[in-house]
Amino acid sequence: MRAFLIGLVLCLVSGMSLAAEGGVSEKRKNQLIEACAAVAASVYEPDWRHVGFYTDQIDTAVAIPICETAYAAAPCCMVVRAWLAHAYLARGEWGDREAALPLLETAAASGNLLAMSLLAEVLTEELATPRQIAQAAMLTRLAAEEGFVPSQYLLGKMLHDGMGMAVDDVEAGRWLELAAVGGYPDARELLASLYLDGLGRPQDALQARRLYEQAADVGSIAAFAALGSMHELGQGVPRDDRAAALYYEAAASRGDAFAQNSLGYLYQYGMGVVRDESRALRLYQAAARQGYAQAWYNLGYVHAFGIGVDVDAAQADAYFRKAADAGVAKASLQLAAARSTGFTRDVIDAARLLPAAAEPADSTTASLAASDGAGAS
Repeated sequence: MRAFLIGLVLCLVSGMSLAAEGGVSEKRKNQLIEACAAVAASVYEPDWRHVGFYTDQIDTAVAIPICETAYAAAPCCMVVRAWLAHAYLARGEWGDREAALPLLETAAASGNLLAMSLLAEVLTEELATPRQIAQAAMLTRLAAEEGFVPSQYLLGKMLHDGMGMAVDDVEAGRWLELAAVGGYPDARELLASLYLDGLGRPQDALQARRLYEQAADVGSIAAFAALGSMHELGQGVPRDDRAAALYYEAAASRGDAFAQNSLGYLYQYGMGVVRDESRALRLYQAAARQGYAQAWYNLGYVHAFGIGVDVDAAQADAYFRKAADAGVAKASLQLAAARSTGFTRDVIDAARLLPAAAEPADSTTASLAASDGAGAS
């Protein structure tokens, strides 16, 4: 609220200055500000919750021209700068960072919480420098302490990941709880994983399931995938391959690579679905196109043994190498086996027979294969 009031005062001062110079009237300026809010405000801004949007919901073809007009009329209005930047970040697949960044920097410096949150998100993207991460950590904590829900989530995530601060899952959980109560879907997902793994709180698969279900109810793709895994493995629910397949299908159809690979595994072995090796192959290929390493292993496996495709040792070797380079333990063992006895359907036996194989990234026997052959995880 304090940041909003500061921004409003700056808007009013800007409007009076323009009016004194014969520019846009204060009434017209306020109309433009309200129009910008109606198309680009955030659902997490308390004063604009009733008209706000999630970033991916913004109609940029409408919002950007409206907010650019409002910005031209009130260039010192920090809340308009934040909203215009919000619209720029919604443009295209990756957002227009170049256009948004200068607006976010000035609005964040004035204390606008939306700008602080969006700027921190931009600063923590891939290839961020240590200085950018430190700045993001400062902005995120300040906005989180002011009660801004997306920043509460990001602070929890940074604490969990150790990004710009020491790992602290206990404190991470506290911030994620606040963000989850505030309705942030990703907070429910990450908090659910903490409960599932017993990180920073007692392990509680039932609470994890409830949180994933809440996130799925508002359309979280990752939550559907996680619920599929819980039903497949019997975590917090009775093991149910049919239910797992339904959850995986919901996530896979919307592009989740983990769900595509896991659903492919169920189709390969006819678990909870009618066995369909061709469908399994297509799902593995879809996940592999996104760089999902386990899918490369599974493609190697089906090519090695002619499952849904003709046997092709050269293609199998190429897929296993990609998977091994990404740290998939079973792939390293398959390559070692191929040099002596040929590809094996039982990589656990391969681990025993080939002690000289290159040590994989995950070397425990239990992780080498959830079952013989291709793996879902």
